[in-house]
Amino acid sequence: MMQKKYIWLISIVAVIVIILIGGKIYMNSLDKSTTEDKKIENKIAKEFARTYLTPEKQEVEEITFYKAPVEQSDATGNQNYFFYVNGKEEWKAGASVNSQNNEVWAFGSDDIELIEKSDAKNIKNLKINYWEPK
Repeated sequence: MMQKKYIWLISIVAVIVIILIGGKIYMNSLDKSTTEDKKIENKIAKEFARTYLTPEKQEVEEITFYKAPVEQSDATGNQNYFFYVNGKEEWKAGASVNSQNNEVWAFGSDDIELIEKSDAKNIKNLKINYWEPK
């Protein structure tokens, strides 16, 4: 009778330990993907601000990512990132990123006309608001 109690106790402890270890591994993988997304978002924001002006032909001072990256359903497997410019939610744009090497290969928008700068220059005071999972 005592052996059955010990077997049950050991089984319960083993299940709890396995759940805790699995949870820790899962949380670490989430942190890693979030960190990687922030690096890519940072790269997108800087490249966009260096290359484009706002629809009012002003410098880009703020980029706000408003949605989780979305994988394309075609064979490329690229990811699309979505953001708006200078705090104006109606100025939505997006970027496609190569999923293998994280290279930003295209910017586009259905909402605004992208106006290229005549000379790409470094940006100094760019504010980046990263998308956060809720």
